[in-house]
Amino acid sequence: MKEVRMKEARKMSRSLIKVTTKGQVTIPVEYRRRLSVGEQDYLEATLHGEEIVLRKVERTHPLSAADPVWELMGMGSSGLSDVSERHDDYLADGEVSGWKES
Repeated sequence: MKEVRMKEARKMSRSLIKVTTKGQVTIPVEYRRRLSVGEQDYLEATLHGEEIVLRKVERTHPLSAADPVWELMGMGSSGLSDVSERHDDYLADGEVSGWKES
């Protein structure tokens, strides 16, 4: 049974994709469904030798009220009044802008 799964995994893991003149590709629908990749999701692209590897980037979830990090919130001087409520959003925005710059 393990051998059948290995063959099935190899069969499903390859797909021929054409690159457009703008450098865009379409991820096959079966891959998007399997990984729950949808519109507005982010993928991280990594170059490994001659391969491009795409990985879905999951948004972080807000911390629980019991997390000790809440005691540190607001101690810095960012000038933003809502950092304690939106810190995950600010971190994600900073990560995305860093990707766009590189």
